[in-house]
Amino acid sequence: MMREPPYQLLRSRRKTLLLCVNREAQLVVRAPMRLPETQIREFIRQKSDWINKKQQQIRERIQQHRVLTLTDGETVPFLGQNYVVRRENTAEPMFSNGCLWLPQTMTAADFAVWLKQEARQFIGLRTAYYAAIMNLRFTSLKISSARRRWGSCNGQNGLNFSFRLVMCPPFAVDYVVVHELAHIVHKNHSPAFWAYVASVMPNYRDAKIWLRDNHCIMDMI
Repeated sequence: MMREPPYQLLRSRRKTLLLCVNREAQLVVRAPMRLPETQIREFIRQKSDWINKKQQQIRERIQQHRVLTLTDGETVPFLGQNYVVRRENTAEPMFSNGCLWLPQTMTAADFAVWLKQEARQFIGLRTAYYAAIMNLRFTSLKISSARRRWGSCNGQNGLNFSFRLVMCPPFAVDYVVVHELAHIVHKNHSPAFWAYVASVMPNYRDAKIWLRDNHCIMDMI
C-alpha cells in the first residue's frame, strides 16, 4: 500500500481540503477543523502523482539556485539571454558573441552597480513607452536593490523597480512595468485591475508565471 508523503497540517474553519507545495518542496495541507485525518491521508494518496511532480519541479529549481561569482566560464542571465563570463583587460562590461566581457578587477558589488545603470536605461525606456500607450503619468522612477518585489507603485504614483529585473526576459520586464503603471489607476488587485492589465498585455499570465518560477534570480547577486 502506497504511503502518503510527509506533510504539514493546518486546520481552520475552511470547508474544503487544499494541498500546496511550498518553496522548500514541503507539502502543506489545509483542512477543515473536524475532518478526520484518515480522510486527509486518503486524499493525499489520491493526489500523489501531482504532489510528486510538483515537489520534483521545485527541488530542481532549488538545485538551480546559485549566487553569481562572475568567474570565467560562468553564465549570467541578462534580458532573456545567458551570457558566458569572460575576464579581459577591458574598461567596461560589454556583450559580444554570446559572452559578457568583464574587467579583470570587477567585483560582484561593482557588477551590481553596472546592472543598476543598465536597468535604469532599459526599464526607463519601457516605462515611458507603456505610460504613453496607457496615457498615464508617474511622478518618479527609481531603481532599487529590492530582493522580494520586482516592482511597486507608491501612493504618490512613484514607481520602483528592482535592478535585478534586467536579468529577466523583456516580456517579463514589460509585465512588471505594466503592472505597476496599472496601479496608478487601480490601487489594488481587484478584477478591474487585472482586466486593465490584460487590456494592455493579453498574455500577462505567462510573464507572471515565469517570474514566480524564477524568483531565485533575486538572490543571484
